Amino acid sequence: MGESAGLLRLTVKQEGAQDELEGIEYECDSLDHQGWASLIQTCIEEKLSSLTFLISKRILQEASVYFRCLLSGDFRESAERNVCVTWYPSVFCYLLQFICTRKLDGGCDLESFLNAIMFFGVEVGTVTVMEKMNEIGLVELAPNLWTTANGFGDHLVAEACIKTFVINFEDAMRRIESENLPADFVAACLQHEQLTVSSERSLCDALLNWFRTMQKDQVYIVDGVLNKTVHNILRKVKVLLLPVEFVLGILVPSLPAKVFSVKETDLIEFNQLFHFEETSQMSVQQIQDSYSNDLAIRLSGHLRILDLAGCQQVTVAVLFHSLLQYLKQNSNNDVTLYEKLEAEIYSIFVHGSVTHSPMNQEFFTMTSLKNVCEINFQGCWRLDQNRLVHWLHVACPNLKVLNISQCPQLNVDILPQILKGCKYVEVLNASLNILRTQVELSSDRISMHIFNQDSCKYEGYLCSLTNLSFEGRNHLKDSDLYLLTRYCLNLSTINFGGCSQLTDKGLSIFLSSIRNLTKLQVPYTAFGRLSVNAVLGFSCEQHSDELWSDKIQSDFYTRECALATLDLEGCLNIDRDSISQLIKEAPLLENLNLGFLSLDDSTLLCFSGTSLNNLNLQETQVTEYGIAHILKWNQHLNSLNIRGCKKITSALAFKISDTIRKQDALNIGMAETSTLKCLAAGWGFTDSTFMALKPSLRHLQSFSLGLGSRISECVLSNLHEILPQLEDLSLVFQAISGSCMLDLLKHGQALKRLELCHCFVELSHEIIHVMPTALTSLRLERGIEWMTDADIELLVSKHQTLTSLYLTGCKNLTPRSLETISKSWQAMTYLTLKECGTMTLNGGGCLFVCKALKHLTLQHSGAGLDKDFVKCALVELPVLQNLCLDICDSKNGGFNDIKAQERRSLQNLKFTRCTTLRNSFNGFARRHYKDSIVIEWHGNVTNSRVVKEGL
Repeated sequence: MGESAGLLRLTVKQEGAQDELEGIEYECDSLDHQGWASLIQTCIEEKLSSLTFLISKRILQEASVYFRCLLSGDFRESAERNVCVTWYPSVFCYLLQFICTRKLDGGCDLESFLNAIMFFGVEVGTVTVMEKMNEIGLVELAPNLWTTANGFGDHLVAEACIKTFVINFEDAMRRIESENLPADFVAACLQHEQLTVSSERSLCDALLNWFRTMQKDQVYIVDGVLNKTVHNILRKVKVLLLPVEFVLGILVPSLPAKVFSVKETDLIEFNQLFHFEETSQMSVQQIQDSYSNDLAIRLSGHLRILDLAGCQQVTVAVLFHSLLQYLKQNSNNDVTLYEKLEAEIYSIFVHGSVTHSPMNQEFFTMTSLKNVCEINFQGCWRLDQNRLVHWLHVACPNLKVLNISQCPQLNVDILPQILKGCKYVEVLNASLNILRTQVELSSDRISMHIFNQDSCKYEGYLCSLTNLSFEGRNHLKDSDLYLLTRYCLNLSTINFGGCSQLTDKGLSIFLSSIRNLTKLQVPYTAFGRLSVNAVLGFSCEQHSDELWSDKIQSDFYTRECALATLDLEGCLNIDRDSISQLIKEAPLLENLNLGFLSLDDSTLLCFSGTSLNNLNLQETQVTEYGIAHILKWNQHLNSLNIRGCKKITSALAFKISDTIRKQDALNIGMAETSTLKCLAAGWGFTDSTFMALKPSLRHLQSFSLGLGSRISECVLSNLHEILPQLEDLSLVFQAISGSCMLDLLKHGQALKRLELCHCFVELSHEIIHVMPTALTSLRLERGIEWMTDADIELLVSKHQTLTSLYLTGCKNLTPRSLETISKSWQAMTYLTLKECGTMTLNGGGCLFVCKALKHLTLQHSGAGLDKDFVKCALVELPVLQNLCLDICDSKNGGFNDIKAQERRSLQNLKFTRCTTLRNSFNGFARRHYKDSIVIEWHGNVTNSRVVKEGL
């Protein structure tokens, strides 16, 4: 058969293999897919060192440059019918299969196959490799294939590798070991116009992880100087588009500022990045002229998620500028077309509408980022509402998830505006920080205020919306709910937490229109009996309010309650019977928050669910019997909070032990199935209770002990053994010896958050030496009167990663400590100083270098703050959300007012006031907290109210 016309006897031998006697000859024309697969499997399993094939000489010459030259030139093989080549037999089988069938088996090692087609010159194989590279499952092969392709000079395959990698950049960087990514490959990826990342932060994070690995390779760093390629890679990071918190917390400790560039020059110091006042008022043209690529967000046609969370510097002009940069890349060097698009963008930015021209349809086709389905603008307070809406309409018509939380400048009427052009939005998060304190709720009379009647034109546009959060929007009125009731027909997840202007009647009529409610979060609202009836679909009384005259106001149909999440914390308008009725009809609940409500065991005993993951019963009247009932039927609790439940007794341990014993008898033991990660306890929680729960605490990460709990020092000293995964520890009103506390902290080096509040413990300077070095959050209240400026300096030197600090009662601290804190912890996001000596006696201006501060509280720590401190703080601290000051700390007796237009990122402003209590017998006087003045804004209107709270 080997002598047949046109057939070539082709033998492939592995390098170093000995000549073997003639064996089986495989005729390629007779092998089907199954035949090739069987042959390859045999070759691999039996480790064959040689194979012989009968193959058409013509097919071989047409497919392979190597064989075309070998069999048609002056080579000896051109006159013979027997040819021998040296290659791996299994890989050569894949190559011959591809040459004969033009199909590549899915089990083929792509890198080996690429080496083969390059060596033998099978040009059509490169197309197959390029097609394979489009499969995300092969993205981890891209770096090695790119190296191989470059070695053979095949730029098409090399380009395909780069393209595959950059389109899936974030996922690829997570899946591939950093040491397998050559610097030249990473540099080529960053140059590619289709580089797809959700944010500049994610890109920088990936590059930093890669760089830390590369630091071990001395090829890239010589005498402390970065290799030019690596330096150029890091300079590609657009530091102007990084969140303040990331720059101060990650970049500053990692690399010097000069590694990066701004406006094509080295960055001198990172503080240069935080002066964005000039950009706030810039137009698109001015952004282009002044910053060019430095403020251009990376947009690509493959982008699905755009995450700008924390990027307070981003304005709508930056968004339009970024869109123009994207259009410039995709206009195929058509200058005329780009100029038309540019003019249209400028017109939209200035006038807020698209001009009437024949190119409108082409314009929207080119500007649309069709794959973008999720955008996160959290904390982007510089965004103008009207212009943002226009940008979303132009750029993101297929948007599904929009997060505009922590953006106080955006009002609730943005909802119908957005959904007019983005008709597929399913999730909208417009929440603000909620002030978790009891406030005066609106009366039962439905609140009437003028709303935009033009909103009726949006009817039908809100049908896709299923998830809505207006948490913290305390200016939300019943009339706003009226609009939602008319147009949001498919809501299933609702969060109105802290919306104190809503009435029970208004909530009830709104909730009655929701047919598929699964998540309801209404903490600190007027949610009451009427709202409960509406959720359950019971009949409701007639409402005569004009606003709701077009609603069906009676005979709600009874429906099955499918609630999975219910948050009623602080809803004082709801009675015990209504709570019981609601949770009785909601057996599918997974997350239940009933904190600070008037309920007892009778309420818990009404609950028949078995799927609870998170349960909060803080400050309620439940006892150990109700707790045992919940634990008996819900073995998969992740979080349990029973702090402040004064009726729980020490019998809790017995009830828990009895419950676990009964479960064990039914083979449903909580110890075996428990996933409890967070536990907060107080009254009735003793050593016995702890040991009864011990088997189910092996995964506990957060542990909080409050007033009324009695845990022995023996248990606390061995906490690291009992709770090996513990990261968060809070001890409040606990009696502990100093030696026990030292032992606890010495062995708890994995702790990231630590709270010691009002503990009866003789702490000493030594506690600072033993505190876990990984701490990111530290709260110390009372018992630390001995702390001095030197102790603060020691604390700073040992805990570089701290971002949250809460100190109360450090009477010996001076302004020197405040300067130490501000210079050393510039990435601080939360800072509270109460009754801390004279820390603010020289003013608080030194804190303005802590650009990442979001929450700042200064009370009774030195009367040195200027009257303009609030205004200065708002200008210097670009992401400040909550500010609390004490009138006593003003050196002028008060603070200047700020206008609504000046509040910037600020959401809550609070001034605490105190009174002096005197003892008539010994003349002793002390300051006592009286109340707080809370400043709120709604649009350009400023309101203030007085709140009495325990501080």
